[in-house]
Amino acid sequence: MALSQKNNAKQGMVWFKSGRIYSFKYSAFQFDPEPTILMINVIKGVHTKTGHRHSYLQGINFTYIPRAQRSVFVKHWKSVLKRYKGNVTLSWLDVKRKYPFMILALRRYILDKGYITGLFEIPPEDMESVVVKTFEADYSKRALIAAIAKNKGAARQLREPELVKKIFGGTI
Repeated sequence: MALSQKNNAKQGMVWFKSGRIYSFKYSAFQFDPEPTILMINVIKGVHTKTGHRHSYLQGINFTYIPRAQRSVFVKHWKSVLKRYKGNVTLSWLDVKRKYPFMILALRRYILDKGYITGLFEIPPEDMESVVVKTFEADYSKRALIAAIAKNKGAARQLREPELVKKIFGGTI
């Protein structure tokens, strides 16, 4: 089976659907043991050239986004969900084009190995309180530092105040 990208997938008794916000416990975490994510898609299958098996979901982890941007995004996203009656499909190209400050928060979570437990969907009326959370759940600086460490070109770009303002909507 070649790699396939899907906008929804079943995990336990809950369906992951693109454009919805979920919270769960993740045992294979790097920094965040209880991520709250905006689900983008699910990748499953075997890579045709390498033979590696893939089974993971991609999502935007809100704890890697500065709190001010989280709050602004959630208010906007609630109105989008309401306008389209919850039927919103989100792609990585949409995220890059419309929400560039979320690029550093893309994370992959392995499915089918029992790493994800306690999964539940966040209803629109609770989104703001759950997504913004407390100061303890803010890994945005770590995500920025990790991105700079991986990409020296990004480090040069982030020294330019106008570019930082364009990407993140203000100073970091």
